[in-house]
Amino acid sequence: MYNLIQEVVNSEAKVALRQLLSALRASDKRYFLRNEILQAFANYCSQFQKPTHFYHSSALGKLIHYTHELILEDESIWLLLRPWVGSQQVWQLAANLSHGEPRAPQALLEVTPTPSELLPTPNLEVDFGPFYESSPSISDPKTLVKV
Repeated sequence: MYNLIQEVVNSEAKVALRQLLSALRASDKRYFLRNEILQAFANYCSQFQKPTHFYHSSALGKLIHYTHELILEDESIWLLLRPWVGSQQVWQLAANLSHGEPRAPQALLEVTPTPSELLPTPNLEVDFGPFYESSPSISDPKTLVKV
């Protein structure tokens, strides 16, 4: 993965990655999963009329296909890469894409938003009432276990 990251960061693919990240930042989200990343990359390729091989076999295309999670911060970009089944690597790229470095998975957990931050509503309400109005109510919970 180090060679792939360096190839993207030290080539003209950096411009394409910068444009893709700016399109993701425009959505006002900071946490993206694999399907959202792939869809954004497909939209980028069609918008900028990139050839088909760019999507599948370019260095940036390979990096995007290995990326399962992407977190955008002001000063860095976090990537969770899964190049093959059963493996994962966490990379932190500088915001200006000048360099990247591998990080421990625990470092990614510190910046990953919690599920409550991802929900559109801050409160989750659970209704434990009966589903039907004519449902029987249990007045004595001890009678459930008696046979």
